[in-house]
Amino acid sequence: MGQHRVLGEVKKKLNSLSLTADTYKGALTTLKPALSHEEVAETWYLQGKLQYGYYDRCMDAKSVGKKVDVKAMGHALIDGYAGFCKALSLDTIVEVDKKGNAKIDKKTGAPKFKTKYSSEITSKIASHHSDYNTAGGDLDNNKDWDGAFDAWEIFCTINDNITHAMADTVIGQVRFYQALAMWKKGENKSSVEYFA
Repeated sequence: MGQHRVLGEVKKKLNSLSLTADTYKGALTTLKPALSHEEVAETWYLQGKLQYGYYDRCMDAKSVGKKVDVKAMGHALIDGYAGFCKALSLDTIVEVDKKGNAKIDKKTGAPKFKTKYSSEITSKIASHHSDYNTAGGDLDNNKDWDGAFDAWEIFCTINDNITHAMADTVIGQVRFYQALAMWKKGENKSSVEYFA
């Protein structure tokens, strides 16, 4: 019951007309206790939505020349992706008949399932695809090599699983950047793997 109350508060903040980066940060703080109960897809969906919203507001400010914390922006994207992935794993619910058996799709022969957030989540992730490459560069420039590596890993994962937008040469270049990040961090074994 407490979790539903927290989710209601967060949704109310999201419906506010004046959403700023600070509003998103406040909503994330409000949501934090609800994240301790991992079984609710909506909680993780909201976490991802808030992180992406924070990133978007910072990008708006950056585009008009305001100073922003690019490190926080990059980590918002990384954390938002993790939240969305968790929500996707919880959002897929197999439909069952009255006996409790999985309903089977006659055309495909696979179990039928329903989702509530998956379409919006995959769309939002795909629309931020190139942002992960940018965030990786910003994090690398700020000597946050783990963050840079993670952002570039997500960039490649999105390309492989959702968008297929980038050519192999671009993905190869991003893998090279990951290798450099690991080399700068002093993890030579990992860097050699990514250089390869």
